Amino acid sequence: MRLSSSLAVAAAVTAVTALTASVGAAQPSPPSDPKPPRGMGASYLDHAIVDVYPVENGLVEILIHDLGRAKAPAPIAIYRADGKAPTRCGVPLEVFLNGSRVARFRVPAKPAIVRVELDPDHEYPDANRTNDVWTAKR
Repeated sequence: MRLSSSLAVAAAVTAVTALTASVGAAQPSPPSDPKPPRGMGASYLDHAIVDVYPVENGLVEILIHDLGRAKAPAPIAIYRADGKAPTRCGVPLEVFLNGSRVARFRVPAKPAIVRVELDPDHEYPDANRTNDVWTAKR
């Protein structure tokens, strides 16, 4: 992992989140007052990868929703078709602490993205890990 590229992606997360928050994208919006999943307390963590889709200039946008009430950063691993080690980046905690429930960021589309995983090392107690992985359709 190259630290400089990870920092650049992290900075892009904040910039793109602020930039696209005002754009009326046709993406689903997270619930304003989420209800805890069965068996979970009132304060729980649940980040979800909603979509990964191409945008202009050879970029791909990754859309993440904060579905829970607890706040935490969202570490991400991006796996590509070239088989190299995944790119590690993430959504900084500050994005969610500032009240945003949506994070969007852009990464280069090439080499093709085959999988995106939230919290790949299971550092955080996510309430629903089934929505933490996006896999490209073949």
